[in-house]
Amino acid sequence: MADLDAVAGELKAHFDAGTWYEALIPHFAETIEVEHHPNRAETDGPTAGTVLAENMRGAHFGDLLRDARQELVSLDVAPDSITASQELRGILQNGTELRLPLKQKFTFADGKMVGLDHYTDPADTDALMEAFRQAAAKQAESE
Repeated sequence: MADLDAVAGELKAHFDAGTWYEALIPHFAETIEVEHHPNRAETDGPTAGTVLAENMRGAHFGDLLRDARQELVSLDVAPDSITASQELRGILQNGTELRLPLKQKFTFADGKMVGLDHYTDPADTDALMEAFRQAAAKQAESE
């Protein structure tokens, strides 16, 4: 069974290094229920732990943001979950500074991580979605 206080300590150390997901991957269940709140994403639903690990390791905001970083604001440990409040920061391609507050809840059962819930305010995500659109258009132009 996972000691969630120890996992939270590993998570904090990895946040400081910029590789927060590496603290969680060893605890992934075979299948993890992924949800985005309040707006669902096309990737929501049951996801193989191996696929989620690949996605997390490959998800870098450097293509969208200069000086991209995720800063940990707080970690809260409950009997069956860890909630990380954080802020995604960087400079968009158009020069606008982005500061996007977000929260992730990692749910555990039988010592394994079985749930990942992402919480954002839709109003705060408009700039990030615009950055995704710009990056996609730029990539399409270069192909």
